[in-house]
Amino acid sequence: MDFLELSKAKSSERNVDSTRPVEEEKPSKILEAGKSAPTAGNHRPRHVYVPKGEIR
Repeated sequence: MDFLELSKAKSSERNVDSTRPVEEEKPSKILEAGKSAPTAGNHRPRHVYVPKGEIR
């Protein structure tokens, strides 16, 4: 699958079940993908916040 096919096939989840916990490995995979993603001019101005616990 090339990038154009991938971008056309993407979807956005609108109905999020906030009562269901996130699996432990998912935030780590997302952060790993973000660390290896290219940036403009190889600048890496990132601030990542990973909240844990219940939503108030």
